[in-house]
Amino acid sequence: MFEGNFKEGEEQLAVLEEEEDVVSARSFSMLVQWLVLGRVIFPIFPQLSPEENIASTIEFVRLADMCQVKGMENVMADHIKFILLTDLYN
Repeated sequence: MFEGNFKEGEEQLAVLEEEEDVVSARSFSMLVQWLVLGRVIFPIFPQLSPEENIASTIEFVRLADMCQVKGMENVMADHIKFILLTDLYN
């Protein structure tokens, strides 16, 4: 987005507006972690239920896809599996 002949590339600025189930403060925080650290530190939101944690993970993957950020898909799939397996035993 910043390296092509796009408005964002010319201005070196991107505006992300909240979009239900895609862009939220939570998914943006996760995206920044991925971009800066190359990973997302879990548990980010321990106060959330397993369902909400899964939804926030999917939301992050959707935002990353929208921003054409790749490479986290398998890591996030493993994280969702972990949530599901952990919840089965609680």
